[in-house]
Amino acid sequence: MSDTVIYFEGGGKREGRAQLRQAMERFLNAGGEVPAGRAKSIRPIRVVACGSRGEALKRFRRAVEQHGETASLLLIDSEGPIDWTRETPAAFLARQDAWNLSFAGEETVHLMVQFMESWIVSDPEALAAYYGKGFRWKALPAARDLEAVAKADIEKALAAATKSSPKRRYHKMRDAPALLERVDPRLAQRRCRGCARPFRALPPPTRPQRGRDRVSGRRRQKQDR
Repeated sequence: MSDTVIYFEGGGKREGRAQLRQAMERFLNAGGEVPAGRAKSIRPIRVVACGSRGEALKRFRRAVEQHGETASLLLIDSEGPIDWTRETPAAFLARQDAWNLSFAGEETVHLMVQFMESWIVSDPEALAAYYGKGFRWKALPAARDLEAVAKADIEKALAAATKSSPKRRYHKMRDAPALLERVDPRLAQRRCRGCARPFRALPPPTRPQRGRDRVSGRRRQKQDR
């Protein structure tokens, strides 16, 4: 079975992409079955951290044109709320960003609503374990539906919750990869409706093949450069 490749927004400059790519891959591999990064089986997927949303779209389009839409997925921040009863991610991006995604199937376009940190704060226990003493659990949003919480409010909540910890304030490039690996995907899916959607589009887990893993690892290292 060929890998399904997920092109996602994130990673900033090149030096930060490898860690975030690995964290997202582990998060998606866990799939709500076991804690992130501890799955005994793996999905035949490959994650590409693209940096900007524009670069993610460009690489996703190129992959669809070359390999067909069934082998590629797009995963980007929505940067705002979405009404799942009225819009698909493709329709939302057409309205908000004037993106024409007619070249891709509806099940290949996915959103982190409103951004990746919405998924991260879904699991306060994971954050508390990472930040340690001084972490202010109650500063995080208590809303069951985190997609309804504005991006700015989550950013303020993260800063308030972490500022007195030994690691100090949340820093995306430093903390996001480590936190994403610790977050329970089941909690993220319960509190962020859109988070469940890419899991349904992914192929089922399979047993890893050691030789294949070593080859894939070398290929990914080249990709992240």
